[in-house]
Amino acid sequence: MGRMEQAMKLVIEINDEDYIKSFLAIISVGAIESIKEKKISIHQSENLLFGPRMIFMLKEYFPDLSDIVHEGTEMENIDRLYPEKIDQYIDEIKLKSLEQIRFKDFGEYINYSFEELQKKNN
Repeated sequence: MGRMEQAMKLVIEINDEDYIKSFLAIISVGAIESIKEKKISIHQSENLLFGPRMIFMLKEYFPDLSDIVHEGTEMENIDRLYPEKIDQYIDEIKLKSLEQIRFKDFGEYINYSFEELQKKNN
């Protein structure tokens, strides 16, 4: 029998549309900065935020943010086809993301919790 190892799951609950939009825009800015600092790849940013699934999820409620995420899905193509333009392209995505941040205090609208998950390692 293998030993049991604890794993964690972060649950974030935000109860206001403007705060949800701001939170996702902050994640976008962080992803862009992480790409620029070579902490994550463009491909990894697609798994985090800039993927087709996220576009679909955002389209109905946050069309502006959905458009930004859609532009983010093009980063890999821009980097491959026009590598001299990628820095400017991601800076534009960052600026558009920053324009979406409209909150004063997350305190009353956001709740974080950690849930323990049990994983079995053999």
